[in-house]
Amino acid sequence: NYPGNRVVTAARFCFSVLVALSFPLQVHPSRKCILSLIGKVSPPPPALSVPHAAGPPGGAARFNLVTVAFLGCSLAVALSLESLGTMLAVVGATGSTLVSYILPGGIYFLVCPDGGAKRYVAAGMCLLGCFIMPTALFLIFH
Repeated sequence: NYPGNRVVTAARFCFSVLVALSFPLQVHPSRKCILSLIGKVSPPPPALSVPHAAGPPGGAARFNLVTVAFLGCSLAVALSLESLGTMLAVVGATGSTLVSYILPGGIYFLVCPDGGAKRYVAAGMCLLGCFIMPTALFLIFH
C-alpha cells in the first residue's frame, strides 16, 4: 500500500537486510536449547560425547537435523501465511501470557513453599494465565 518511490524501496531493502541478519541471532539460542533437551531425553552415544570436543553437543548429525527442521518450519510458515499479523497475534497471545502470568506465578509457587497467602495468589495468577492463553488463541482464530 506504500508508494513505489526510492525512499520506500530503500526502507524495504533495509528491512530485508534486518530480517536476514536477525534470523540467525534468534535461531542460535533456540537450536542450542532444543539440542540440550534432545541430549537430556536421548543422550548421544559415547563416541559423540567427547568432553571438551569442538563442535555441537550430540554431534553434527543432530545439529544439522535441528537446523534443517528450523529452516523448513520457518519456510513453511513464510509460504503459508498471507499476513504476518496472525503469526504476531499468536506469538503475543502465547509469549506475553507465559512471561507475564504463568511463569512468574508458577515459579513463585514452586520456589517459596512458605510464602503464605502470596503463594496462593501466585498459584491463582498461574491458573489465570492458563485460562487467558487458550482464550486469546481461540479469539484470534474465530
